[in-house]
Amino acid sequence: MATEFSAQITFCYTADLQRTAAFYEGALGLALALDQGTCRIYRTAPGAYIGFCSRASAPRPDGIILTLVTDDVDGWFLRVKSSGANVIKEPAPNPQFQIYNCFVNDPNGYLIEIQKFTDPRWESPGDPPQDSAIAAILHAARAAGQLKRLKRAGWVERQVPQVESVAEHSFRSAVLAVLAGGKLRRERLVTIALLHDLCEAITGDATPADGLDPAVKSQREEQAMAALTTGLVNGQELYELWLDFERGRTPEGRLIKQIDKLEMALQALEYAESGHPGLQEFLADGRRVIEDPLLRELFQRIERSFPATD
Repeated sequence: MATEFSAQITFCYTADLQRTAAFYEGALGLALALDQGTCRIYRTAPGAYIGFCSRASAPRPDGIILTLVTDDVDGWFLRVKSSGANVIKEPAPNPQFQIYNCFVNDPNGYLIEIQKFTDPRWESPGDPPQDSAIAAILHAARAAGQLKRLKRAGWVERQVPQVESVAEHSFRSAVLAVLAGGKLRRERLVTIALLHDLCEAITGDATPADGLDPAVKSQREEQAMAALTTGLVNGQELYELWLDFERGRTPEGRLIKQIDKLEMALQALEYAESGHPGLQEFLADGRRVIEDPLLRELFQRIERSFPATD
């Protein structure tokens, strides 16, 4: 007996791949699963993808509807509308099909439907079979376990003794989020902090010394995180939270980006205090990135605490 399919991809042609990418990555916020040069494949939901391939004489998009299912039709409609998308139909109930939906056009003229099922017979989209869900949880948990054994590469390059693991860095980042998160959403802060380096279970902890192009590094990390969250009941939500850290979409995502650098500065101080000199270079990112008033004050206190001989 043949095994079940693991994913589904719908491919469409486009005469303007760059403009199409801006819409699907910007307006819709879809994750780029794979960049093949003349084709770009986006993840719409766990196991579901849409790909766009460049073609000078792309056929007319008549008869094609891309339907994205969500409980927040109104929120997505406002987001897409604000991007300048051509609105075909504003959100409204459709009693015949027991849905609540809206329609917009993408830059190619393809019809995008954003829809919520009100029919109780519809299974919640993205809910995988129980066995698959359990396997996905164990896969992600084992990946998290890899981070307990993965040493932070920047310290290894400086030959620091007893180098911390990536997991230790993520844990203290989460603690700092609780301590210095102020009135921001604490659960979101902590979740982003715990997830922000999970992709390194697959990609490793790359540093500037590796000479890896930043765009290539970013693409590899996005692909790794997509692989780690595929099959999870809340996989898309977790992927979007991780992407918030990468792109700074919300105050919480932007704060964790700064906390990431604050934690590194604090770790550099602790290594300096234990007798390892020459680590002030690790403060450079903090000086550049940290803007939050409280985090800035904490960072300056750390900076002033460095041993005079360092």
